[in-house]
Amino acid sequence: MIKNDCIVSIKSNNGSHRIAQSWVHWLKSGIRLFIEDAKRLADLLIFWQRRATERQRLRDMDSHLLDDIGLQRRDAIREGGKPFWMA
Repeated sequence: MIKNDCIVSIKSNNGSHRIAQSWVHWLKSGIRLFIEDAKRLADLLIFWQRRATERQRLRDMDSHLLDDIGLQRRDAIREGGKPFWMA
C-alpha cells in the first residue's frame, strides 16, 4: 500500500520516526475535526429545516386552531414570516 510504504520510508530515515508519527497524528486529528464539524453542520441544517417547516405550518393554521393554542392570526403571520435562521 502506498500509505504504508510512505510511512515506512519516512521511518527508515535517521531521526524522522517522530516526524512520521506527528504527521500521522496531525492528519488523524484534522480528519476527526472535519467529521465533527460536518456532523454539527448537518445537525444545524436539519434544525433549520424543522424550524422552517413549523413556521410554515403555523402560518397555514386555521383561526380556530390558533385560538386553541392562544395565538392570534397576526402573531402566526409574524412568526411564520421570519427567516429560518432567526430564533
